[in-house]
Amino acid sequence: MDKRIASLQTLLIFIGYIYFFPNSVFSSPSSDNSQKAKYAVRLDSVQIQNIIPLGIFSSKDVLYYFRYIPWTVVYLNGKQVKVLKQLFPKYTIEIIQPLNSICTFQNQYSDDFFVISRSAFQLTKIEEAHRLYQLTGNGLRIAIMDDGFDPTHSAFQQMRIVQIKNFTDDETILSHTSHGTGILSLLGGISLHHPLGYLQNSEFFLAKVFRSDQEVANDELSWCKALEWAMDQKVHIINNSFVFTVRQALSSDKSFTFELLEELQSRGIFVICAAGNTGNTYRSILHPASYRNVITVGATDAIGNVADFSSKGETIDGVLKPDFCAPATHLLVATTSNQFRRVSGTSFAAPIIVTVIGFVKEKHPNWSYEKILQSIRASSDHFLSPNREVGYGIPNVLYAIDFPLLEIRFSVNLLHTPHYVWLTYWNPPENIEQLKINDSRVILFRNLPMGRYWLGMQSRENKLKIIPLIVSNQNLILDFSSYSSAPKDNK
Repeated sequence: MDKRIASLQTLLIFIGYIYFFPNSVFSSPSSDNSQKAKYAVRLDSVQIQNIIPLGIFSSKDVLYYFRYIPWTVVYLNGKQVKVLKQLFPKYTIEIIQPLNSICTFQNQYSDDFFVISRSAFQLTKIEEAHRLYQLTGNGLRIAIMDDGFDPTHSAFQQMRIVQIKNFTDDETILSHTSHGTGILSLLGGISLHHPLGYLQNSEFFLAKVFRSDQEVANDELSWCKALEWAMDQKVHIINNSFVFTVRQALSSDKSFTFELLEELQSRGIFVICAAGNTGNTYRSILHPASYRNVITVGATDAIGNVADFSSKGETIDGVLKPDFCAPATHLLVATTSNQFRRVSGTSFAAPIIVTVIGFVKEKHPNWSYEKILQSIRASSDHFLSPNREVGYGIPNVLYAIDFPLLEIRFSVNLLHTPHYVWLTYWNPPENIEQLKINDSRVILFRNLPMGRYWLGMQSRENKLKIIPLIVSNQNLILDFSSYSSAPKDNK
């Protein structure tokens, strides 16, 4: 039956081709000698196989079939693109531009060889969680995507590097800058018997996805191939400490990258992206950190103040970024020739947040993607006042591990639009009563412990509002009947 359907699809495409291009049936667009480029076409492998017999392009022009999303990458010239757009007007065809990948960092020097570097793990309570719960990343599978790695470095002697894969045309897996080597060391490396990172027992999958030795030698395809490979390896977290020098990605864009990131998120895979080091202006977060469906990480200094280099949000279409921040100045990392050095940059904040997520997931392996993310948000120092400089701020992994909060979710119709509402409190009792009054627009909670609560309201359009509340008499009435407009973003 599948073959019959495929044959029928081919016949219909052929009829359409004759209809739109009656003079070109025996003169294939592939004979056009104009310069070809890489294009991502929103057609899956079966549809592409049905088109190839028509001669619009050949099987040799097909560069990559995505396996998790219905997209294919094809070498096309201008005439071929025009034909495909006529045949498939509802399907997206986008050019894949060569890009410059940036993984910049600053060398730092200090006499306090280990002390300053510890701030990243102290402010986030990673060190304390490691001591209290003996967390080491056991059971986690983590992918790192960067400009190459030196797996022979002494810092990695206790790490479990399962696989290294090169997605570039470079002959070596080594980094030309040692950037990827430094990132890996912050996740589980050691130096003079001191830990550089705390996920030593995780399984690591390393992907070289761009070359840092050439100014423009990269594109998104190498990275997206690696993302699919990471899905094949069933990883839990992916670290991306680089940015591409292209415009911000709109969350409304229906690009192949956006769909792939959506697929990763739907599978519960955390994609962590460094915000970038262009922090002198707002809305300076670059691709891919500007995507809604990645976790974007900015940087602070050793005492928690936002670093002057850390790229700031929000995105050009109003999404609050970054999501979190972590200390990332004067951090000790592995470098070339079996040496170590101090560096600063949002690249090195990302592995700190990977560790926070890893610890929560290791402690609570059955928690969902959303619950882990919500627990980390609620533990962060700007949870009640997220902003475009630090997002929700620096997480406290001990608080995140101690989740759940008292979480009561319900919906309220405001101006005929359902809004999801939740009430949160640390260490909840079990005997709380919830009574709905007046068609769910007035809600009474009984037997609440006295203390501070957070009331969160979120619409389907992801408009968010968070209100601090004080409960002093064990009863709380929430009255939404007077609301005349949807809650606004809290910036």
